[in-house]
Amino acid sequence: MITQPNNLNPQGVCLEWTRALTLYYSISPKFLIKKLNLFFPIAFQKAIFDSVDADDVRDLVCNVMKSNCTDTLAFNNMSVEGCKDAYDKLNMTDNGYLDSNTKGCRILHSSFVPKNTGHCPHLSFAPLADEKGKIKCQTSRGRTPLICFLNKNLESLR
Repeated sequence: MITQPNNLNPQGVCLEWTRALTLYYSISPKFLIKKLNLFFPIAFQKAIFDSVDADDVRDLVCNVMKSNCTDTLAFNNMSVEGCKDAYDKLNMTDNGYLDSNTKGCRILHSSFVPKNTGHCPHLSFAPLADEKGKIKCQTSRGRTPLICFLNKNLESLR
């Protein structure tokens, strides 16, 4: 297979990656995906996140906050430009984890906001509890990706 060079594959070579998927779903009364765990190696994650570490993505996150999360922007006492400055100071991930105080966490939650503004507090740069009392995008829960694929203690993962 010939692959054209691109941001993820500058040499244009065929890539092989280990990946894993666990899907939790119900089929009654209708098909519903309850939880989806994906695993990609750190090198693959780094390639993906390096490709989205761009001004346009930062602007999108901050504009989502401006358009949909005015209370969160006010809580942080910042303008859109202040949001951009704060965002630029963050790392993309925290050793591959997105759930800490990272750009990746804010990118993920900003994609949910247009359909569910309950994710607005997760964009906050200062700790801000959501409607369920949870604070996200601040401190990692310290779980390795492997924990999502173990069959034992699944209840402790919820």
